[in-house]
Amino acid sequence: KAEQDLVAERNLLQQIVDTIPDALYTRDRQGHYSLVNQALLRATGHDSATAIIGKRYLGWQDHELAEQNLAEDEQVMATGVAIINDERFFTIDDASGEEACWLVTKLPLLDSSGEVSGILSIYRDITQHYSDRTALQQARDELEARVERRTSQLSKLNADLLQENMRRHRAEVQEREQRQLAVALRDAVAAFNRNLDLDAVLDAVLDSIVRVVPEYDLASVVLVQPDSEQAL
Repeated sequence: KAEQDLVAERNLLQQIVDTIPDALYTRDRQGHYSLVNQALLRATGHDSATAIIGKRYLGWQDHELAEQNLAEDEQVMATGVAIINDERFFTIDDASGEEACWLVTKLPLLDSSGEVSGILSIYRDITQHYSDRTALQQARDELEARVERRTSQLSKLNADLLQENMRRHRAEVQEREQRQLAVALRDAVAAFNRNLDLDAVLDAVLDSIVRVVPEYDLASVVLVQPDSEQAL
């Protein structure tokens, strides 16, 4: 009866783990496989668990990879330190170099006395998720690069517009000063033509100068006769 109950419990456990989509297995303390689920059988190309149970290596693994996997399992059992959600890449096609990405978790199993009695290893295929995540990151990087380029272009455009505005402002100021100078010269000539009185002419000239350069404080104005250094 006890043996039947043990078989029933193991069958129930097998049915439960077979419903889990992640590939998983357990090993005993000596490193032998003691439980595998259907997802692991599909991933390793096995038809039956009897091809794996009791063995230390999976037939599909190359010797180096098998040794690494066993050594890692033994380390987890020896130290009791779990490995949680570790991303790993495995080559699934040597010819093309195609890889699959798996999320690996390894947990030490404890017996009733609290001693490590084995290990539970879970492999979740996240290849599509990794591919989508990589594509999304590439799209973000490209968008950031485009934004950076656009920002640089806009900065240069703003600098160019600022320089152009300053150039136009200087040109407008120069044009306004030239117009003021032309008006001042016209008024000065008109003053000479209207009146030969020196004081009146000087007043007209000074008024014209103030209109041309109003920002300057005129302390004195000196008129010099042509071809002469004598001041009037």
